[in-house]
Amino acid sequence: MKEIATLPDKELDTDLKFEVRRQSKCLPYKMKIKAWDMELPCSVSFRLIKGKLKDKWLVLATNLPRKDFSVHKLKKLYEKRWKIELAFRDIKHSLGSLHFHSKKDLFNLQESFAHLIRYDE
Repeated sequence: MKEIATLPDKELDTDLKFEVRRQSKCLPYKMKIKAWDMELPCSVSFRLIKGKLKDKWLVLATNLPRKDFSVHKLKKLYEKRWKIELAFRDIKHSLGSLHFHSKKDLFNLQESFAHLIRYDE
C-alpha cells in the first residue's frame, strides 16, 4: 500500500479508506466472476496504527475498536504474537518443513507428521 510509505515518523492511529478493484487479467484461470462475493469496486476501511516497538516502527491494519484496543494494547499483543511466530519459525527450520508440496490440507498434515517422525529418529 503506497499510503504506508507516506506516513509521518510518529505514532498514530488513523482511519484509512480505499476502493478495491479488479482487473480481468488478474483473475485465476477459468475463475467464474460469480465466485466474487462483493460488488466491485468496493470500499474498504480500517484503522491504521503506527508505533515504535523497541527500535523499529510497527504498522498494523485492524478493524478492532479504539475503545477496546488502544495503540499501547495492540503493540503489547503484537509483541506476544511475534514471540509465537518466532517459535513456529524455529520449529519449521528444525523439522525441515519450510515448504509444503501440496495444496490439500490433508496431504500437508500427512507431510507434517512425516517430518515429526523423521525428526524424532
